[in-house]
Amino acid sequence: MLLNDKEGSFAKGCFWGLLFSILLWGLVIYFLSKYS
Repeated sequence: MLLNDKEGSFAKGCFWGLLFSILLWGLVIYFLSKYS
């Protein structure tokens, strides 16, 4: 892995982590509102 690519991959990892957590919370809220 190149040194100058470290920041880009880190930002991409943060972006995908954030997107995944938002989708996960969306599913949790959806199921809670559906089954409660």
